[in-house]
Amino acid sequence: MRYLKILISFFVLLFLQGEIFSHLTYLGVAPDLFLVSVIVLALLEKDLKQTIFYSAFAGFMQDLASAGGYLNVISKLVVGVLASEAGERYLGDEYSLAAGLVAVFTFFLCLLGFYKLAFGYGWIVVVIYNLLMVPIFWPIFKKIYGKD
Repeated sequence: MRYLKILISFFVLLFLQGEIFSHLTYLGVAPDLFLVSVIVLALLEKDLKQTIFYSAFAGFMQDLASAGGYLNVISKLVVGVLASEAGERYLGDEYSLAAGLVAVFTFFLCLLGFYKLAFGYGWIVVVIYNLLMVPIFWPIFKKIYGKD
């Protein structure tokens, strides 16, 4: 049942990101809900194989929606594995780690050109927007992704 809830949540995220948050842009920037969900899932899921599967599935869904050429699969897979490894070695609060990882990975994905930015300092807006999504979606993801 837990696996079904996680897969359904990715379809809900696809709808939210494509239909709702695409209209709530600030300076042409929308949050990357899949990045936030992959990081949260990687921190909550203790099994690396499950993290790899869910990260790849989230990236694949995002690629299908954006016709991205499988770059999202690769980026979400790498982010999921690195976040999972960081979560195993981190002794503090998982929420703080999630916020820090969202900021770091958003910045690096901006540097690699994964976000279409309209102006030079657009990466700051993307980082802030994704960070604003962490306190909103953390309790929801924790309830969905939590062990039954």
